Amino acid sequence: MSKDDKLMQHCLIITAYKDINQINKLIQSTPNEWGIFVHIDKKSNIRKSDIDPRAIVQKQFSIYWGSINHLVAFLNLISIALNSEIKYDYFHLITGQDFFATKPQEFDQQIELGKSYVETHACPRPGWWGEGYDILEYRSLATKHEVQRTKFWKIIEKFYYNIQKIFHLQKKLPTYPIFCGSVYCSLYRDAAKVLIEDDIAKDLLTRLKDSKCAEEVFIQTVLMNSTQRNNIVTDNMRYIDWSVKSPPKFLNESDFENIIKSKKFFCRKIDSSLSGNLTEMLTSAQE
Repeated sequence: MSKDDKLMQHCLIITAYKDINQINKLIQSTPNEWGIFVHIDKKSNIRKSDIDPRAIVQKQFSIYWGSINHLVAFLNLISIALNSEIKYDYFHLITGQDFFATKPQEFDQQIELGKSYVETHACPRPGWWGEGYDILEYRSLATKHEVQRTKFWKIIEKFYYNIQKIFHLQKKLPTYPIFCGSVYCSLYRDAAKVLIEDDIAKDLLTRLKDSKCAEEVFIQTVLMNSTQRNNIVTDNMRYIDWSVKSPPKFLNESDFENIIKSKKFFCRKIDSSLSGNLTEMLTSAQE
């Protein structure tokens, strides 16, 4: 994008549940002309009034690990942003544990207008939730219980899965192709509208209502079965370190150089107590 071109309108679409200091630091590092839309987990102790007043804040859904409510919270914020007075060009889906890896004022130079930046893989994909199909085929208790982080419900969830498998109670897959990837992405306005308005989006959301990790197939499947499929850049432009024993890594000062060199839009995970001075270093580098 040249200097003479009109600047793009950006907004952050943020889901969060903890670390108010990090959330507000992220907001305060965002250019004044950007929109900021935040959903706080209904179970969180964070109050809407704790969030920097620049942001439009929702606290509507209780979000457990793997719950479809995480996806629904994102879609709700996208819908609000689409219907706001400002016509945003780009919608950046992140969490409160993300931070800018590139100076936000430089996003326009990196973005090809009209393209969406989404990690996208065709299913079957080995090693990804039953090659990606388990998400659609098997029912889960994730919407109401911590099936991954609580030992009791983890056992119950595994039992529930095995019952469905043994007795062939799986749901039928849709006739359209399935794609998978991370929910964290940067969407052009037309792609964001497809996620809200498209018939496949509505059908898929219904199919996923009692699933686990719905967010990891929804965006990719909807967009790749739409007119936006040729506008997808298969890189979500997030710097994430998956090399540790329990990934993703909480980033710290030692990751600074790699983050800067990556030229990604955002980096994660960031924690105000575990990441040291990393956000200050990134902020200084972007001034």
